This record gives sequence, structure tokens and C-alpha cells, in this order.
Amino acid sequence: MKNKANYIGMLLRTERLRQGLELGDVSEGICAASYLCKIELGQAQASAELMKDLLNRLGLEYEQDEDFLAEMQLLLDRVYEAIYYQHDIKQELKLLREHKVRIRKSPLRLSYDITESFMEEKSKPELEALQSYMDDRELAVYLLSHNIAEERPPLEHAKRVSDLLQNSFGLLVYMQACLWNNRFAELKSLGDHCSSLALSEGNLYVLIQVDLLTGTAYASEGYLAVAITYYKRAAHFIKNSIWPSLVSGINYNLGATYLELGDLARAAELLVTVPRSYGFYLFHKLAWLALATADREAAQHELKEMKRTVGQDRSKKLIYAVTAIQLRENFASEAASLQLVEELIDCLKETKHIGFLRFHRELITKVFIAHRKYKKAYEYEKMLGDYTRQD
Repeated sequence: MKNKANYIGMLLRTERLRQGLELGDVSEGICAASYLCKIELGQAQASAELMKDLLNRLGLEYEQDEDFLAEMQLLLDRVYEAIYYQHDIKQELKLLREHKVRIRKSPLRLSYDITESFMEEKSKPELEALQSYMDDRELAVYLLSHNIAEERPPLEHAKRVSDLLQNSFGLLVYMQACLWNNRFAELKSLGDHCSSLALSEGNLYVLIQVDLLTGTAYASEGYLAVAITYYKRAAHFIKNSIWPSLVSGINYNLGATYLELGDLARAAELLVTVPRSYGFYLFHKLAWLALATADREAAQHELKEMKRTVGQDRSKKLIYAVTAIQLRENFASEAASLQLVEELIDCLKETKHIGFLRFHRELITKVFIAHRKYKKAYEYEKMLGDYTRQD
């Protein structure tokens, strides 16, 4: 499927695109632009002299030390494995970066650029034109790094990553996309298979994430007690893992779920353990906890933190606004409150934040009832039910 024999052609094309040059800019005085295109695509085998001229035009040397390439390939293999298993590879990355100049003059350049893009969470636009040179592993990681900046990457990209990798990590990527796209039934149906794959591969990271995703799917559907079961199982796995940082995420999810259930003591016990660097959504839950316990001073403090971290995200702005209105007496009967909850519903539907749409259920219903908007209250409840039953 991929042309891995034409390493020098790939190297020429990679560097030409990186420098922003056209075919004619490189081939002028050496060969026809069309012939350079064929060389890059592996459709023509140029003479050693011609290849040397083209490489020189781009300021390139071609690394061919077999022992060096074998050592760097081993390091790259470890990096790819670490992506699947979330292992610490600081030493491997340090060694690769020390030899970056030589690697980027070798057949390993493309693989190195892809892993660098992924690890630095920075998309490299020039890689898009090089997909035909990538093997399945490289293409999968490229697709992941290409979508890092997107909050909700396309479902079809995640499915392609899963098909390319054919392992538990790839399937986990697709399950994550199912959650983002509110395909809760599909996510849950994949959980057992993904866990079985992870067990056979010895991938504890995927096992933990499957339980987290499944718990979040159940929470989004309103099955809060079931969600807690999955969150607790994930917490048990983490105790014996190398990712203690994941504890904060689980405590946040558990705390938010207990808050929604009205178990304020347990919610408080868990949410206070989450570092405040967790940001806006932690402040949101702490504000609601303060409002539920009639601690007006604490609520005002958390609202200030919400406002400070809201940014330009419209859904966050609306979530902040509906939280803040609760400080006013008789807020439910205000015309502004009705408009606000209607905007919130439309925004959260559009952005597919169904969990937050359900979290604000009591407030939204209270406002609709206060304005005798019984039909809207019914339609809102029906919509939540439809999300639970969909796909």
C-alpha cells in the first residue's frame, strides 16, 4: 500500500515542502519538473549523480550508516509503543532529539517528524502531502497528531486510526470519538472487546480509560449509579499504575456524579482533592456545591474563578451565566433566565455536550415551570430521553 522503497524520493519531497518550494524551483538546471515529480513518487529511478545534484540543491546529505539507522529505528519503535501504552520515554526522546539533524537526512525522517508532531502536540502542515509514503502505524499517529488541536476530531478519522492500528489503543481512540459524538450505545458495546484486547496486550492504560469512558457514557445518559461503578473500578486500577495523575480526573468525575445525585458530602470530599489547575469545570462543580449548601461566599469565589477561566467558549459563557443567576432571589421567574436556559439548551445540543445538558436539568425545568412553559419542559425531558435511547 505504501511506497517505502523510494526513501530518497520521500526525503526530497519532505524537504521541498518544508522549504515551501515548487518542483521547478528544485529541478531547474538539473532535470524536468515532471521527472522530479516521478522521482518523488517512486515512479522513476534517477542516477546517483542526478540524485546528488537534487539533494545538494535542497542542502541535504543522505545518511546511510546502517548501524546508526538501526539504533534510531529501535528508539522510534519504542516511541510508537509508548504512545499505545502511555509509558515514559523521556530518555528515548532525548536521544532522538540529539540526533535530529542526522535522522532528518535519512529514510527515518518521515517517521521521526510524525512522532515529534505527536509528542509536541503541534501539527506539521507539510506532512499532509506525504500520507502516501506512510505505513499504517505512521498514518495512524499522523491522523492523531493532525487532530490534536480539535476538541472533537471527526468520527471517521478515529475509525480510520482504529482500523490502521488494529490494537486496543486504536479501538480506544474510536471509543473516545463515540463519546464526543454522543454515540453512547456504540461506545458501551465496544467496551468488553477493547478490554479483552487490552488484557491480551498487557495494556493497563487502555483498561483504565475504557472504564472512564464507559462511566462517562452512563453518566451522560443519566445512569449515575452505574457510572459510579465504572469510575470506582478505574480508580482501583490506577492505584497500581504509573499514572497517579489520572486520579484527579476520576475524582472529578466521581465528585460531579455524586453532586448530581445530591450526595453533597461525598461530592465535597472528592472535589476538594482535584487540583485547581483542573480549571473551569472544577470551579463550576464547586460553585454548584456551594450553592447547594447555601454557602454564598464560597459560591461567589468559585464564580469569580469561572469568569476568570471562561475564555471565548460560548458554552462556557452560558454555563457560567446560568450558575451565576442562582445568586439572585426569584431568578427562575425572570424573563432573562428563560432566555438564558433556552440559549444554553441550543448551544449544548449544537456542541454535543449532553452530560452538561443533563447536569442542569433541575435548573432548566424550574425555569420552564416558573414561566408556565410546560410544553418546553416536556420537550426538554423528551430530548434527554432520546439521547439515552439513540443509536
